[in-house]
Amino acid sequence: MSDRIEVPTGETGVVRLFAVDLPPEDIEDFADFEREGWPLISALGLYDLNPSYVEIFPVDQLDDMGLTGYLNAAYNIAPEDLRDDRIALNQIKGHVALISSPAFRGKAQTLRLHSPLRWLGTWAEPTPELDLTPIRSDAAHGTIGGIGAPAPPPRFPRWIGAALVLAGIAIGLLIFALSPHGG
Repeated sequence: MSDRIEVPTGETGVVRLFAVDLPPEDIEDFADFEREGWPLISALGLYDLNPSYVEIFPVDQLDDMGLTGYLNAAYNIAPEDLRDDRIALNQIKGHVALISSPAFRGKAQTLRLHSPLRWLGTWAEPTPELDLTPIRSDAAHGTIGGIGAPAPPPRFPRWIGAALVLAGIAIGLLIFALSPHGG
């Protein structure tokens, strides 16, 4: 196992799982992201991490679902992607940390793992298959895109601009005439 894990710039759809080898009484402090010097950041060898995309929890709270079931249900990791890791993952005890790509804020980073973290695995969430074939419906024609000429910008009569300038001058003269300096 390497203690260095590269996170590329703009990474999306990746989930990393780490065992947190701490006694239960120390987990709350380790998981407290509001604490200055958040211990998880130090254990990852990082300077910044978005806590909204980090889960730290005891494996036994998953009951019969197990880690593989949770990765499948919560992150949509395909069962066949977890097949080789199923036995090892379902034997994990204690607490784990699940970190998904947005936690790294799109920045390239190198994780340098320190105790109490142990890397257990990295999986890619499936990307949806998009159907980009054109819609063949009369209702879809001419509603968006480059179909037809664009609408011309609204035009105002030229005299409106001149009237606004004259109104501004008249208001300025009125203010000058009513002020103590002009009267």
